Amino acid sequence: KNFKSYATYLITGEIRHYLRDKTTIIRAPREIKELSFRIHKLTIELTEQLGRIPTDKDIAEALQMPQDKIEECNTLDRRTTTISIDQMFGVDDNSLSLVEKIEDDVYAMEGTPADCVAFGLSSLNIRFDLVVSGCNHGFNISYDIMYSGTVGACLQALTYRKPAIAVSCDSNFDIIEENFDSVMEYVLTNNLLSNEYLLNINFPIGDFIDKILLTNIYYREQATYYIECGENDYYAYREIDDENCDDPFSDVFAVYHHHVSITKIGKTWEYKEN
Repeated sequence: KNFKSYATYLITGEIRHYLRDKTTIIRAPREIKELSFRIHKLTIELTEQLGRIPTDKDIAEALQMPQDKIEECNTLDRRTTTISIDQMFGVDDNSLSLVEKIEDDVYAMEGTPADCVAFGLSSLNIRFDLVVSGCNHGFNISYDIMYSGTVGACLQALTYRKPAIAVSCDSNFDIIEENFDSVMEYVLTNNLLSNEYLLNINFPIGDFIDKILLTNIYYREQATYYIECGENDYYAYREIDDENCDDPFSDVFAVYHHHVSITKIGKTWEYKEN
């Protein structure tokens, strides 16, 4: 027990010394710190009122100050955010335990996909234009997206007002490699990127693509769950009838009919145009 306490103290001290010596510390003026707190609090309030993430213009109007002041504060706030070895991310408050720099612009970390996005957007002093999460091995369709780390990472990006794309497929990753450029061209040509919603993109079953569709979330009416007992373990299964989905505008129908499914998902679930 004494050795564990000593080792923890020693290792923690060495990490603190490394961070002090190797990282650049930028001290924000008190005025900016106070404004940053007001912006953060107001962003939460306006998100509830507007049903979307407020823009810098919305915040500036609410605070009755120039928009460039808000932009300046947000930029400096991103630059001054640091990751402490005592700071944790995630719903369980302890999911981020280690960040390691592999090479320039490449980091490895232990944590959830949402943690990775939070670290990348808040602590690398880089102004990112787009977050791409995936590719997930397995579809993120219907209400399965509620449990998806791939989609969760993109929802985290929305809290930073960054456009985001979640990419998934059944198992054929070749179809993504061969068609990703054309899908991105479709996204950009149709101006689909937004910081008000993420794009949940699912590539279809099979080895070819018929078309690219904007889809809605399909709500399965029921699924049969059952448990099988193995020699030493229990296994949970479910039976779903996705292949017989007859809604041609749904994500489930698209992936079973050789279509790329693109669904807009907002912070308050499925995104609806005003």
